[in-house]
Amino acid sequence: MPAVQPVDDPPTWASGALRYDISLAPGERKRLDFAFHLHAGHPMLDWLEASDQPVNLDVRESDFLNR
Repeated sequence: MPAVQPVDDPPTWASGALRYDISLAPGERKRLDFAFHLHAGHPMLDWLEASDQPVNLDVRESDFLNR
């Protein structure tokens, strides 16, 4: 993967990729979790409704990590 890949995306619908180099010992397991945002105000996501509840990311992260 290139270190830097600029993008010109006027409709704001670009995508990307993540790469992680991970070494595991035989039998070792690793769990990776990802979080990303969808913006309900984006014109291509007009089917989504914005939440009327404030989101406390610190609480959500803590709840997720302690599940």
